[in-house]
Amino acid sequence: MRALLTLLVISLMIPSVAVGYQKADKKSKSKGGGAEFSIGQEVEVEYFNKWRPGVVVALPNSGRIQVEFEFDPLGEVNGTSKSKSDESKTTKAFFDAKQVRPSKGGGAAKANNKPSGGNKKGTSGSKSTPKGELLDWTDSTGKFKIKARFGGLADDKVTLVKDDGKTVTLALDKLDDEGQERARKLAAGGNENPFESGDENPFEGGEPEGGKSESDLGDVGLVEANWDGVQTLRTDIEGDWKYTPDPLKISGTPVKKSIPLHANKNQDAFFEKPVGVALHADTLKGAMFMQDDNPRREKVAGLQMFDLAEGKAGTLTPLKMPHLPMDISPSGQRVVAAANFFIRAGRQGVREDLISVHHWEGKELKPEKVWSYVPPGDNFKNDPKYAFFIDEDHLVTVNPFSKMAVWNIPQAKALYTADLSGSGAPAISPGRKHIAVATTEGVCLYDALTGDSIGKLPGGNPGQIQAIAFRSDGKQLAALAMQRLMVWDLEKGSIDRDIYFTKPQVASSIDWVSDGYLLVGGQNLIDLERRVVLWEYNQTGGFHGKNGAQVGDNYWYLLTANDRSARALFPAKLPHNSALQMAQKMKPDDILAIKPGASIAIQWSVQGDQKEVNDSYQSLIQQLQDIGMTYAEKSRLVLQVSTAAGETKEIQYRGFGRFFGGGGETVRVTEYISKIQFVEDNNVIWMAEAHSGAPHMLSLKEGQTVQQALAQYQKPNVKFFTQVKLPKYVARPHPSGAYGHSELSAKGVVDRQQ
Repeated sequence: MRALLTLLVISLMIPSVAVGYQKADKKSKSKGGGAEFSIGQEVEVEYFNKWRPGVVVALPNSGRIQVEFEFDPLGEVNGTSKSKSDESKTTKAFFDAKQVRPSKGGGAAKANNKPSGGNKKGTSGSKSTPKGELLDWTDSTGKFKIKARFGGLADDKVTLVKDDGKTVTLALDKLDDEGQERARKLAAGGNENPFESGDENPFEGGEPEGGKSESDLGDVGLVEANWDGVQTLRTDIEGDWKYTPDPLKISGTPVKKSIPLHANKNQDAFFEKPVGVALHADTLKGAMFMQDDNPRREKVAGLQMFDLAEGKAGTLTPLKMPHLPMDISPSGQRVVAAANFFIRAGRQGVREDLISVHHWEGKELKPEKVWSYVPPGDNFKNDPKYAFFIDEDHLVTVNPFSKMAVWNIPQAKALYTADLSGSGAPAISPGRKHIAVATTEGVCLYDALTGDSIGKLPGGNPGQIQAIAFRSDGKQLAALAMQRLMVWDLEKGSIDRDIYFTKPQVASSIDWVSDGYLLVGGQNLIDLERRVVLWEYNQTGGFHGKNGAQVGDNYWYLLTANDRSARALFPAKLPHNSALQMAQKMKPDDILAIKPGASIAIQWSVQGDQKEVNDSYQSLIQQLQDIGMTYAEKSRLVLQVSTAAGETKEIQYRGFGRFFGGGGETVRVTEYISKIQFVEDNNVIWMAEAHSGAPHMLSLKEGQTVQQALAQYQKPNVKFFTQVKLPKYVARPHPSGAYGHSELSAKGVVDRQQ
């Protein structure tokens, strides 16, 4: 009999509520905590461990309650909270129902609540509950319509309250004649502005006729995914290599000037930020993806399209559902999106397993189709790590566990799947015919639409692949692991470069910026001939995420001004002159520390089973001989091989299937480190190590304790030294990480003083 235990991870697992996209009944009240709330009602909210007076201003379909309440953060911190009502500070935030209770005065909606400082825009008036039914309002051009309640009229500005509680304030003369007359009559009847000012949400705006607000969407094309006949990619590919490169077919010429994009300096836009950029080198279409994390309102996301051929950008457009854009189709007519963690925050019933495809109708994005990208029976329903288009009707999804699927969009049908090796996404060839996939068997090429195998590249599995990229002519392919970069000649099906790095290159993207040069993570320029990080490019106004891409002769990157007053896409020719001049000074063979013909000494300090120790030694000696290195008792270059005990700590295992809080056993575990490294003049050139000590899951024999079962793991991993692959070539890294440093700025490439 065996018992299965698992290492106790201190985390909170909350099951998802799969509500889907059901059409919500429109109500002006919300229940929670045994109380019923309505817009305009006086309440108290629990905020920073205090109950504070406020007024309900919105009841969105998420079930949360938006309340405007008095809060002066600086005053509370400094002990100088204002006592005069006209100097009090107010703010808005969303609360769960348990954080809201009726005010001690009874909680009923009142017609004349306490003012909170006047209207920022110059309007005046006290708070009241919006009266009347939802009405149709039309702007003076007749082009835009909105359904809303009248909220107030002051200083020739009218406030309208939408059904979800959000407000829109505009000049009276922006309404058509009928709307202006109606607003004046309603104002004369005593209805005053219920809010001092509407939320200045940069994603909000007038809606074209026939448009729907997010809360009106209902079941926006939610369909059941079709998994019938789905295939799994073959990795046991044999036979001679035959491949015809699939080059880039570019339709136009990119401009050579910067392209201004959406920016908002208002204080309310502090939480508005770009989170990604999509650029298509063939069609010259692109988009900037934006997210608004303002805690005062539910999170929203949108995108701004731009055209590199025309050098122009459209307007910032919101998605009409709580999803974040992830890519645009080659033509720019479709957008794929998903609900990430930040967009879901504060919303109830937003499913993590859905992806959505949207299309343009005029200036609006309309949800076209929504489906679950998670296979039937898979209980891990997380939002996708990647989702991107192959062409107009096909896209790729990759889940957090590196499971890939290729989809037919019109049918919401999964065509084929694959398990990826590493955290990176597969790569589509420049002409969009082929897909390169890193599998546990190695990097393989397939037909992108059918999944038919083309061939497997030599070299086996390079490691945990982070990114793959085709060169624009389709003749070379690069794959990046943490400390290794492999480049293949696709016409010959052979390895062109196998480069090892001293330090890990942590990145999710690589770009071919020129023949012989790759840009890793938009930052480190790799010189393929010299096998070294040649140059480092930094971006002060960039952001964490996909920030740029190579299109045509230039690398395009997104920057935002420090005060958020400006944002633009800039082109730069990489490598720039300073980097090329530095490369010309460096002879490839002179900067190689590890190479065939080099002499090497060995320092051996390995403890463990004697047979395993001897086998490891012989295996490494054989690798050094295969590389062509010669042994010497003393040498500048030394191979150091060692095992050592690390930290001892207490951990807890629990019986599998039991819930947290019971059945655990605490044990003491010592970590063991197996390390191998090349050192030259006391500088580490290359290093690899393995850690052992406590497995995540542990199988017990009958009568065996956890500590006894762990004994087999409480020793150095000597076999690691027979499994590690020694590099054939490694260049000496510069002490600063690169041989030169520059800034990608609004003025172009600016060199730093060395």
